Amino acid sequence: MAVTGLERRLQTTKGFYRNYVKRFYEDAHKAKSERKPVAWVVSTFPVEMLLAANVFPVWPENYASLCAARQVSVKLCEIAESKGFSK
Repeated sequence: MAVTGLERRLQTTKGFYRNYVKRFYEDAHKAKSERKPVAWVVSTFPVEMLLAANVFPVWPENYASLCAARQVSVKLCEIAESKGFSK
């Protein structure tokens, strides 16, 4: 059976997640568990400064997309609001 364009794109997306996104967050958790500095930055921040200082950069915009895809955003927002963070 021939693979459709949509199926090919879905496989590409799965591969990207498995080979890049998942590994990126695993590396961030590893850095934290090894007590290395981790910094959350915005997309335009010059991360070269952090990398030169051996600080692991994490982009929260990416995490928001991951939470949305996993349908946990509402729950996490409710937890944050219960801890005093504003909407």
